[in-house]
Amino acid sequence: MAVAASEQTTVNHYIAQASGAAISERELAQFVSAWQKLGEIELAFRESAVEIVEEQGFTPERFNAILEAFRNQAEPTPALTNQEKEKLDTIVAQIEPLRQRTQVQMENALQSEGLAPDRFSEIYNTIQQDETLQQRVQQMMESQIGQ
Repeated sequence: MAVAASEQTTVNHYIAQASGAAISERELAQFVSAWQKLGEIELAFRESAVEIVEEQGFTPERFNAILEAFRNQAEPTPALTNQEKEKLDTIVAQIEPLRQRTQVQMENALQSEGLAPDRFSEIYNTIQQDETLQQRVQQMMESQIGQ
């Protein structure tokens, strides 16, 4: 039984070694906490962006359709009116500083958890490729929500 506990401790200490980047239990906990903070920041950004869009008279659906058309280098359907073009300029002028503040908040959240953005990305990519790690992260998130 002591051997099994010792092996489990070793396994938990270095959960994954994909891409040559071992993830310690501590880093995994930092990742989970950072992930949750980033989610909150992202949600606040989206809510603020939707508010800006709606203040300019767009529905989120229309605005997203316009964005999708631009991404695909196509003309939105229905075509943009001159009034919509002006409102889009206003939206972009308001959302860009919000996006920049959000980026700084995200970087600060990672830093407060002790993770560099590159390391956070490495851990994220490793988790995406490892079902066992995905389950472990899910368990950790659920236990934090339960607290």
